[in-house]
Amino acid sequence: MIKAWQNISDTDFRLPLSDPEVFKKSLEKLPIPVHVHTPDGIVVFLNAAGRAEFGVGPEEVTGRYNFFKDSEVASAIRVGEIKRVLAGETVLFPSVKFSFGSGAYRDVTVFPLMEKGYVTHVVVVQAPCRVHKSKSEIERAKEFLFEHWYQKFDLNCVVSASGLSKAHFSRLFKTSTGKTPYEFYTDIKIAKLKERLSDAGLSLEEAFAACNLSVGGYFARVFKRVTGVSVVEYRKSALRSEKK
Repeated sequence: MIKAWQNISDTDFRLPLSDPEVFKKSLEKLPIPVHVHTPDGIVVFLNAAGRAEFGVGPEEVTGRYNFFKDSEVASAIRVGEIKRVLAGETVLFPSVKFSFGSGAYRDVTVFPLMEKGYVTHVVVVQAPCRVHKSKSEIERAKEFLFEHWYQKFDLNCVVSASGLSKAHFSRLFKTSTGKTPYEFYTDIKIAKLKERLSDAGLSLEEAFAACNLSVGGYFARVFKRVTGVSVVEYRKSALRSEKK
């Protein structure tokens, strides 16, 4: 089991590279926000694009800002998923919504830097994928479902997010997407569950819990009906593929 390096100074940027300055200079030139932090979340480096995006100077974040303790980050990037990074895995968090900075949606890639089998630092790369703009009622509803996949489905909340009347919403949603709102939500939920079931570092119970589900609950039956295989069968197949 890979362990996080202990007792790293909040402002220390020792890297498992022959020339860490070259690495930092490379990050500095990237046109998208990139930051590096210690395994417990303290930022030790934020590149120029990140500083411009968030309107801060190095002295305002280095050794001061904890990425994992930001409430918006915590709602999108959960502790169970960060464990995967600290176990040496690169993890993509698609379409994470941030209200700070430009307010853009970003695909967030998180990967570890390692030395002698230990995770010394974690790198976070934020690539904009969607931005706030005037959207149709159905697009607003879809975004609501993408953002609230972790919660239980609530049609009234989805309708409210769209701005439409309930009488028109479901018909227009299915015309636009080919699915009912619940089917659309179910597809998202199943995709998230598949990601967790494919993670050998999570038990079956932990994979379900990471999706706000219970192993023996109704959604396990939904999973089999939609995918054609049981949760256990899918997990076994995914883990076998991972080992090849």
